[in-house]
Amino acid sequence: LDDPLLQHPRVIATHHCAGVTEQSRRRMAEWAADQLIQMLLHGAAPTRMVNPEVWPQVQQKLAANHRA
Repeated sequence: LDDPLLQHPRVIATHHCAGVTEQSRRRMAEWAADQLIQMLLHGAAPTRMVNPEVWPQVQQKLAANHRA
């Protein structure tokens, strides 16, 4: 808030909300649901995985739950 640019009289600063539309939220929900279905029913890695380093642990848990 102390940045000189933010204090300039010709600057209007707002929060970022470009992805907050009904269409984008629906698409994100569909992507999440599709990835969960692929992962839980087919054991496939999510296509938009944020932290792929945990995938081996997830596979182990899915396999253990499948055997139970």
